[in-house]
Amino acid sequence: MIMRCKHVIIWLILLMLFLSQTAFADDGASMKLWDVNINRSYWRSHPEVKHESVQYNPWGNMLDGLEETQADVVGIRFLNHELIPLIEKDALEDLSDSAVISKAVDCMMPWIKELVVTADGRIAAFPTLAYVRPIYWYQDAWDAAGLQPEDVPRSYTGLLDFLDAWIKRIERTPEKNVCVSRLVRFNTGIEKLNYAAWLMEILLFSHEMQQRYAGEEVTFNTQEFITLAQRTREIGLALYEAEPRQTKRQEMMQLLQSDLQGGEHANNGRPYGMSHTIPLRITDEQPELSYVCVEAVFIRKGSPCSQEGIQMIEDMASNVHWTKGLALYSDFEAGDYPFDSGRMGYVDEGWLRDYRDYEGAFVAYPSVFNQKKNASSDKEALVLKFLKEDISAEELAQKLDECSFM
Repeated sequence: MIMRCKHVIIWLILLMLFLSQTAFADDGASMKLWDVNINRSYWRSHPEVKHESVQYNPWGNMLDGLEETQADVVGIRFLNHELIPLIEKDALEDLSDSAVISKAVDCMMPWIKELVVTADGRIAAFPTLAYVRPIYWYQDAWDAAGLQPEDVPRSYTGLLDFLDAWIKRIERTPEKNVCVSRLVRFNTGIEKLNYAAWLMEILLFSHEMQQRYAGEEVTFNTQEFITLAQRTREIGLALYEAEPRQTKRQEMMQLLQSDLQGGEHANNGRPYGMSHTIPLRITDEQPELSYVCVEAVFIRKGSPCSQEGIQMIEDMASNVHWTKGLALYSDFEAGDYPFDSGRMGYVDEGWLRDYRDYEGAFVAYPSVFNQKKNASSDKEALVLKFLKEDISAEELAQKLDECSFM
């Protein structure tokens, strides 16, 4: 009789455990995910958590989107959206009660923490990746060309001055081993315009990020921008004429590499990083800025799935891929790291030291061309028209303001 009672008690305990694990699934609730990439290991470990992706307007107001979709866990890209309006509306769950999340955020770079931790210490979102996207200058090519540290441009106008001098130099004495850039990951489809378009992207980023950093309204219709756009077209086209064609340049060392559209992790293992970059600023007198792509996840305040969402984010915090975490964490270690394909990557201590000691400001502001449908492609079309001289610099500036979000 006693043995039978023990069996009944054990059976009841197991039944209660089973019911507690499946309660989330049985009540018909389903976690709504908005643009969230979750490790497959989490779903394998938690089959009881039903989930679905919500349909949303990527160009709409995120506060309105949260209300409309009732999304539980949301992925946010800082190049498209900002957390500040959501924090001001108290629309986000505080994640600081999770020891796992709090410990992970506490180990992140100070400027990363400033993006997600409120003035009163609440953790509004969990950063999942940070990609540094600077404009590098390469020491080996610099040395091969006989250039000195004082020759390094410190602003966009300095870059144009440097290129003007470089064009005159190679017109007198052609350079066989060094080019300005191989334009890796950059191609407009019209080789003659590639250098000029590459420079225009740097100009646009520098002009906009400086205005955002100063808390000013973003506008391109200024005399400064118009004058620089005209000079950019002139120098970009002259650089095309002076340098070897792009195919030949792939075999040459390059002085400069812009990673604004993405680049190699940790400068492809080189022993330097931010010490060898050109800031995103128009003149040497402006603040020294560098762009970083950041993504994070948050939980909508009042979500019925907040506990499951925190559990999910804790799993994400424990499984950050090294390519996404090397710029997130202040205690990331140098060494060899595997890619998913089996290839190996290397992060040098010198790159990490440069990153952590950077005296400028890292910015992750959303561009005005990433917040309105078709604005990015409209911008690119306008730049090409300008470079082909189909429109003037004045028209370019006016139309850029028209197609942007602001």
